[in-house]
Amino acid sequence: MKRRNRRRSSHNHSRVMLVGAFGTGNLGNDASLCVVGDRLNALPSVTWSVGVLGPVNRARLPDGVTVESLVASYSSRRQTRFWPTAINKITKKVVEFGKMLLAFRGVDLVVVPGMGVFEERLGGGPWGAPLQMLLLAAAARLNGIGLILLSVGADNVTNSLSRKFFRAAAERAYYRSYRDEYSLRAMSMIGVDTSRDPVVPDLVLAYETPVERLLSDPRSIGVGVLRYYGSHDQPELGQQVHERYLNGICDLVARLVDADFSVTLLIGDGADMDTAREVVEQLDRTHVSTQSVSIAESLSFDDLLEVVGKLTAVVASRYHNIVAALLMSKPTVSIGYGPKNAALMSQARLPEYCQDIESLDVDLVIQQLDRALASADHDADVISRFMKRSQEGLCRQYAELFDRCEAAAK
Repeated sequence: MKRRNRRRSSHNHSRVMLVGAFGTGNLGNDASLCVVGDRLNALPSVTWSVGVLGPVNRARLPDGVTVESLVASYSSRRQTRFWPTAINKITKKVVEFGKMLLAFRGVDLVVVPGMGVFEERLGGGPWGAPLQMLLLAAAARLNGIGLILLSVGADNVTNSLSRKFFRAAAERAYYRSYRDEYSLRAMSMIGVDTSRDPVVPDLVLAYETPVERLLSDPRSIGVGVLRYYGSHDQPELGQQVHERYLNGICDLVARLVDADFSVTLLIGDGADMDTAREVVEQLDRTHVSTQSVSIAESLSFDDLLEVVGKLTAVVASRYHNIVAALLMSKPTVSIGYGPKNAALMSQARLPEYCQDIESLDVDLVIQQLDRALASADHDADVISRFMKRSQEGLCRQYAELFDRCEAAAK
């Protein structure tokens, strides 16, 4: 990222730490960091730093900003007995909690900017993301500092312990907002009092986009691919689910190529690259010409926007691939792997261009894409109004956040 944190010499300032899974290869998470970081840069009385829920990758994080890893590293060697594995996990969590306690010392606010931090599908069961969020909230509370959950995403939680951890974490925040109504309802269902919590659209909808949006090819389609192995509740079916998904995407790309479109495979996370390569390899094996198929290895959200800006339309699954397409006012079809995609498209008043990844229907994708292309001008106006509404809501939320930051500095 080229964005830079502005260091300030004044002692009368508020210190904010932005916490999340940044620099791990997920372009949407990094874009959320950039948007909020840029907003904080405009405040003369605020300095900010980054707490990473993962290993630190400086190349993917803003220049000139203090970065701390809030996770512990331990041996990844497979343990064959229960107790060594359990002891490793417990030790890891104790160390992580200690790192959070130390990192939050001297900080006035901890902000979790966007991201689906209350989604059970993140993996690891209750001892993964749910416990991590609870430890984060507890560390902030023990340091006597405020926790802000800013336009976060949530999903229905089925595991009872995960529900308890998520609820306890959310209840320790003194400001919460959700990126859509679905997330708000999901948090209400686990027992969180959401009566005063606003719904404010995804933070990345305020991302600064390139001014120039000229097409380089009027018949170019972006197809976002996903490292998809199904629900974490059914790991034994993962390979079967992945192969079914892969076959559907290959069928879609082949039909687009047959219709004389060029296809760019998009990723939203570094983990998706293997799937993109699998698509090309399978097309080669089935004797489909791949001369007009390419892979865009985007390393940042700016890279993704630059690629999307040159496309005619986008078909994608990654949530922030959809956000990027909407930011660039492109005809967009969502193949959602979770309710958040449908919620976003409904917010944009484009629900007719959605379907679920588990029931991927390539015929329907083609029909939806044809309709989206035919109504591109009309839909561009719809998207423009959605962007205006979203950015107004985000500005109001930022004003609330900034007031808290400025007050903390006095």
